Amino acid sequence: VIAGKACAVDKAIELCKEAGAKRALPLNVSVPSHCALMLPAAEKLEEELMEVQMNAPSIPVVQNVNAGIAKEPAEIKENLIKQLSRPVLWLNSVQLIHKTGVNKVVECGPGKVLSGLIRRIESEIQCFGSDSNANLDSAVAEMTG
Repeated sequence: VIAGKACAVDKAIELCKEAGAKRALPLNVSVPSHCALMLPAAEKLEEELMEVQMNAPSIPVVQNVNAGIAKEPAEIKENLIKQLSRPVLWLNSVQLIHKTGVNKVVECGPGKVLSGLIRRIESEIQCFGSDSNANLDSAVAEMTG
């Protein structure tokens, strides 16, 4: 996945296809996530997060800016800010999640893109959707039952 200005992404797609890429298409997103174009948003997020009182998590928090486990609120906030403008270490993050013993995850929001990516990396992880109340109820029942 690449991110940038729309015209640059379009050019990259064209070059990938010319080079023989089997698949190259723009993602249906409204912002150039995880690249330097998001630095102004990261600065605004930092201002807002400094006002937020956050408690230490009761479960491990894997953050994909560094594919590591964060335990302290200050570290979590810092990594959230960085994540807006830095690449996602998805493969490493999913592998870490699996290594910690997680075998069930719930994908929050519409779609199943992340679930599909997780299954390709760690096929033992069960993925559940939350795109409807029924799916969310099923996921909760599966996780707690």
